[in-house]
Amino acid sequence: EQIEAVQAWSLRENGSRVVYAADELYLLADLPLPDTEAYEDYPQYENGVGMIRYLQDEFYDALETAEYDGGPRFLTIATGTAAAPFLQQMMTDLQAKFPQVRCQVLPITNVFYGETVTVAGLLTGQDLLKQLRGRNLGSMVLLSETCLRYDALFLDDMSRETLEAEL
Repeated sequence: EQIEAVQAWSLRENGSRVVYAADELYLLADLPLPDTEAYEDYPQYENGVGMIRYLQDEFYDALETAEYDGGPRFLTIATGTAAAPFLQQMMTDLQAKFPQVRCQVLPITNVFYGETVTVAGLLTGQDLLKQLRGRNLGSMVLLSETCLRYDALFLDDMSRETLEAEL
């Protein structure tokens, strides 16, 4: 409520909201994400502001015109616990359109930094490995690119290739 009040004032005074709350704050407060327009071209996207809304918008736009004529497919999305419910709903909608595609969403608990850290961008290779090992993951595991640093390593210095080989 405080952020939305400041945004309304700033929009009137400056023509821009200027202040934005990270998606995680809406999730923690159990509030719906703002509409797309509230993000004003996503100036704080890299800071976690609007990532989920943007992903949903892009996904549902693509799903409207998507076609799939392949055979049965099973894959896994591993993500932080915050985004898992959103991704699960999206995959349920995907499967409604393409029943031959099954995509399980596995929320990964962040043991490395603590369970209150819920975003995919702070998942480590060791947490992914411990929680995915031994499970039926299908033909592939999808991860957010934010899981990897600029040098293509997880925050605990594990490489994607090491995780893949271990799984």
